Amino acid sequence: MSSEHIMLPYGSDETVTVEVPQKNIIFHLKPNEVPGVNDELAEIKRAIYNPIKAPRLDGFVKKGKKIAILANDYTRIECPDREFLLILYDEFKKIGINSEDVTVIIALGSHEPRDEKVNQKYGKDLYEKFNIINHSVALDDLVDLGKTPSGTPIQLNKIVMNADIKIGLGNIIPHFIPGWGAGSKIVQPGVMGDDSTSRIHLLSVKHDVHHGSIYGEAENPIRAEMDSMAKKVGLNFIVNSVINHEKEIVRVFAGDTVNAHRAGIETAKKVFFSRIPEKADIVIASSHPADYDLWQTTKGTYGATFATKKGGTAIIASACRAGLSKIHGNTLLELVCEDPYCILAKIEAGEIEDDPIGQSIAAMWSEYKERANIIVVTEGIPEQDLDTLGFGYAKSLDEALELALKQQGKDAKIGIIESSGDIVAKVF
Repeated sequence: MSSEHIMLPYGSDETVTVEVPQKNIIFHLKPNEVPGVNDELAEIKRAIYNPIKAPRLDGFVKKGKKIAILANDYTRIECPDREFLLILYDEFKKIGINSEDVTVIIALGSHEPRDEKVNQKYGKDLYEKFNIINHSVALDDLVDLGKTPSGTPIQLNKIVMNADIKIGLGNIIPHFIPGWGAGSKIVQPGVMGDDSTSRIHLLSVKHDVHHGSIYGEAENPIRAEMDSMAKKVGLNFIVNSVINHEKEIVRVFAGDTVNAHRAGIETAKKVFFSRIPEKADIVIASSHPADYDLWQTTKGTYGATFATKKGGTAIIASACRAGLSKIHGNTLLELVCEDPYCILAKIEAGEIEDDPIGQSIAAMWSEYKERANIIVVTEGIPEQDLDTLGFGYAKSLDEALELALKQQGKDAKIGIIESSGDIVAKVF
């Protein structure tokens, strides 16, 4: 029987391999080849000078105004925040803005601060140009702005609240919670409190469990809620990129939070949407680049199970060198083993007090197991923890595939996804 030698990205710059019977393979998704622009800084300037459904920066950014720029943390390493900030710095100088009037807030959301990684992402010279600080979810650092019409609390970073002008940066990629990243997502969860973020996570999980996935959908109830929060906060302007799989800028979109973001999604689909003939019995996927820890691997796992037939097997290769999750690990170990409907019922009844964000993701992970058997190939998570979570464990992709073929049969249809955190497998 002839087999195909498959190599998948793993960790920072490594690979893992697997031998797959050729006759079983029904799709092999690789990153779409979409060319980047020749001059990235020129493309950023073009977008900023030609905003979509919004005035130019020099039309509303005035000397003496307090400016907050919401920028991405170390988990969004591919977003060209540094390049965006260099251009914005030059533009502010032209307008006459003093650097002390500009604060760059690293939109951590519920992520742990990792100053050394943020320093690597932004560079020492930017710290000399801007006051760069981390977002904090401590209640003393937040302002209560009430609730959205549907009841989501709006707890906003004080510095953002007190700024006259608010500019959000981002990179448009598929995301399992609001359908796509960037746009208003830099506000929620980026610079909001845990109560706000847990509510959004819960809404997303409930929709996924009860109504189906919104992965890769531009218009959906979760995105609408986040957009309404950004409007309430007063996000004036966004600068969002679409990046190809070579980490090159394809195009930049700037302007109105909603309109510029939606325009960007149409370009992003060319990079991230891939056609498949049908869902597979077995999907072998690398979670790269979302493989910092198992929490981040949620993105890759979602993409893999999205392409797997119900009851099939999804094999996830993810380094997870930071472990399970320093913040949410205990919650996940306690809850993921339960039924997703049971977890949601306990959350709604207020029976689980700690870590509301972890509760929602636990329900999401539990939902994955309703869709597919999951086998994880990793060096960062102990086999015992994966067993507690209800996931299978294998030392190698070859071992994982052997287990999967025993589950699904020797004639199982197999799909391969090289970067499942960045590819939406669509049956057209």
